[in-house]
Amino acid sequence: MDKSLKIALIGYGRFGKKYFKEIKRLKQFNLVVVFVKSKIKKKTFVKFSADKISKFNLDGAIIVTPPKTHLFIAKEFLKRRIPIIIEKPATLNFKSINFLNKLSIQKKTTVIINYSDLFNLNFLNILKNINRIGRINYAEAFFGKLLKIYNDKNYLPYFDWLPHPLAILEKFFNLNVKPNIIKNIIYKKNNKYFQILDIDFYKKKKKLFKIFFSNSNKNKKRQLLVYGDKGIISYDGYIPKNNYILINNRKFFYNKKISTLNYILLFFHQIIQNKKYYSNLKQGMIIHKLLKQISKKL
Repeated sequence: MDKSLKIALIGYGRFGKKYFKEIKRLKQFNLVVVFVKSKIKKKTFVKFSADKISKFNLDGAIIVTPPKTHLFIAKEFLKRRIPIIIEKPATLNFKSINFLNKLSIQKKTTVIINYSDLFNLNFLNILKNINRIGRINYAEAFFGKLLKIYNDKNYLPYFDWLPHPLAILEKFFNLNVKPNIIKNIIYKKNNKYFQILDIDFYKKKKKLFKIFFSNSNKNKKRQLLVYGDKGIISYDGYIPKNNYILINNRKFFYNKKISTLNYILLFFHQIIQNKKYYSNLKQGMIIHKLLKQISKKL
């Protein structure tokens, strides 16, 4: 029988509210505390401080705060051997994510970075059938939507968004590649930053994949196309009918209706309940190395 786990939510912003709603809906969790930056006059809402963590006898925690706070908060939970989900980017630099990886291994405590597409059941089912398209030759990723939330020139939209396509591309390619910036347009409107980015990625002289990104386009995109010598994979995080494998002009569809938030929370529950150790921080480190290369070229 599934045990109801005592969970803390850290952060109550745009994504924090989504987690709050989903956790409340699931019988597998008991949300005992919501840690926030400033005191909110609601039951279970508490201003965060490290010394309050042990008070709640937690089974797990979910960190949904600005990335600049992730290292400090995650460290405090890992020191107490409390498994965590952390929103991407896990940290702002490679040194910090490397520190968390070492601490996670030392404490044998689970850390799940929420690269949401990796917890999309349609993508996972497509991935199980990757061999059907034969040898992979090339891929294109189209990501982004109109988002007016970026007001810090030191935290541009690409750093928030590119971990998504890079996380799924890492399932098809070794990310030890060289980025070539084709287009990079950054502009500010109403004190918010917008970016249009087009990057080619090479292994030696061979172009392996391309990423198109924009947070200024009203048409939201979350699509990956992978071209093999026997067929094509189409994954789409927004449009269900675009999840298929094309072989000999025949489409094999993958369209399960379960939210990625629901899936990652239930996965988190099973990891904790079965006392297993899981971490995708090493994948996060690989992504951070490539983001650093990209940032140097922008």
